[in-house]
Amino acid sequence: MVSIVSIRLVKNEALGFLLAGRAWPWYMVAFMLTGLAIGGASTVGTAQMAFESGLPAGWYNVAWGFGALLMGIFGASQWRRIGISTVPEMLGKYYTASSRVLGVILQFMIIMTVTCLQFVAGGALLSAMLPDYFSLFSGMLLTAIVFVGIALVGGFWAGGLSNVLNVMIIWIGITVGMMACWSLAGGTEVIISRLPRELDYFNLVQGLGWGVLLGWFIVMATMTFTMQGVVQVSLAARSPGHAKWGFLTAVILMAPLGFFSAYMGIAAKSLYPDIASVKALPTIIMNTNPIVAGLTLSGLWAADISTGVALLISSATLIEKDIYEWFMENRGLIVPRERALRLSRYLVLIIGMIGFYMAVKAASILNTLLIGLTLCTPFTIIFLFTTFLPGFCKKAAAFWTILVGGLIVVLWLLFPTVRILPHAIYLEWLVTLPLFIILCLILKDPIKLKVPS
Repeated sequence: MVSIVSIRLVKNEALGFLLAGRAWPWYMVAFMLTGLAIGGASTVGTAQMAFESGLPAGWYNVAWGFGALLMGIFGASQWRRIGISTVPEMLGKYYTASSRVLGVILQFMIIMTVTCLQFVAGGALLSAMLPDYFSLFSGMLLTAIVFVGIALVGGFWAGGLSNVLNVMIIWIGITVGMMACWSLAGGTEVIISRLPRELDYFNLVQGLGWGVLLGWFIVMATMTFTMQGVVQVSLAARSPGHAKWGFLTAVILMAPLGFFSAYMGIAAKSLYPDIASVKALPTIIMNTNPIVAGLTLSGLWAADISTGVALLISSATLIEKDIYEWFMENRGLIVPRERALRLSRYLVLIIGMIGFYMAVKAASILNTLLIGLTLCTPFTIIFLFTTFLPGFCKKAAAFWTILVGGLIVVLWLLFPTVRILPHAIYLEWLVTLPLFIILCLILKDPIKLKVPS
C-alpha cells in the first residue's frame, strides 16, 4: 500500500524513483538510514554470531552507529553539497573515467553482498515461522519477491515511507522478543548454567577478541562514508543540514538493537544447542507466546525488508547513472525522463534476481558481510582527501588505489596465508592509505575541485 501511494511522489521521473526527488527532511533520512542499518545482518546475523561467540556480537550495531555518527559529523552534509547521484560519479567528475568504471564494479559488488544476505536472513525467518510451508530456499525466494516488488513500484520513496513503519515495528518486536526469550529461558542465571563452559558467553569481548571488534568499528567507520546505499540516503535529503541531523538521529535508533538480538541468540544456545546457528533467533522466538512470536518475527522481517529495498534501489542507481546515462552523455545524447525511469525499474528486477542467486551460495551472514564491506576503504580514503585536502589529490591516484583495494579482498578470500591480521580491514588501510598518499606525491596531474562551502 505504501509503495502504491509512493507512485504519485515519484512524479514519473528517475530522480524521484532513485533519490526521492532530493526532498527528504531529517526524520525521513533518520528512518531510512536506521532501516538500512537494522537488516537481517543486524538481527538474525547478530543472533547467529552470538549463538557461536556470545554477547560481543552485539557490538556490530554499535559499530554501525559509530560509523553513522562519523558520517553525520564529517560526511553527510559534504555529500549533499556536491550534488551528485553516486560515488563513482564523484570519481568520474574529479578523477578519471577508468576510476569511475572500476568504482561502479566494486560498489556493485559491495551492495550485492549486503543485498544477498538480506535474502538469506529473510529465508531463515520464514522457514522457522512456517516450516510446513517454507524451506530456507523458498523463504529466500518469497523474500526476494517482496523486496523487488516494493522497490519496483515505489522506488526510494516507498523505501523511506515504509521504513517509518518498519523501524517502529522493529523496535517493538525486538524489545518484546528479548523479554520473552529471557522469560522462556528462565532468566540470565539459568541461561548461563546451561551454556558450554569453555566460553563466557556474557563477556563483552572474549568470544571475538579486541582485534576483531576493533576491526568491526573500522569497517563501519569506513563503510558509512562511501557505500552507495548509505551515501544515497544523504543525497536524498532536502539540504546538507537535514542530511547531517538525519544521520545523527539514526545513531540513537540503531545502536542498542544489536545487544537485544545477541541476547536472544545466547538464550537460543542454552535451549537449543544443536540447531543451525542461522536459525537461532527465529527458532527461540517461535517457542514463545504466539502473539509475542508474531510481533517479534514481524519486526525481524520488517528489518529485512527495510534494508533490502534501499540496497536494490542503490544498485539500480549505479547502473542507470554511471553506465547508461554516462554512456549516452558521452555520445552527446540526453536520456528522456520516462526512459530513465523505465530502465531503473528493469534494473531493480534484474538485480533482485542476481541477489537471489548469490543468496543461495552464501554461508555465515555477518562474516560474509564484514569482508564485503572492506571494499569501501579505498573509496573512503579518496572521498576524505577530495573533500578536505583537494589540492593534494592527483587524478590517476584514484584508479590504482581502488584496484589495489579490490585485489586485497580477492587475495584475502582465496589465499589464507595472506590473513596475517585479525581482519581484512586492517590490511586494506595499511596498504591503500599509504599508496594513495605516495601516488599523490609522485603524480603531476591535480584534480580540479573547489570544495563546496
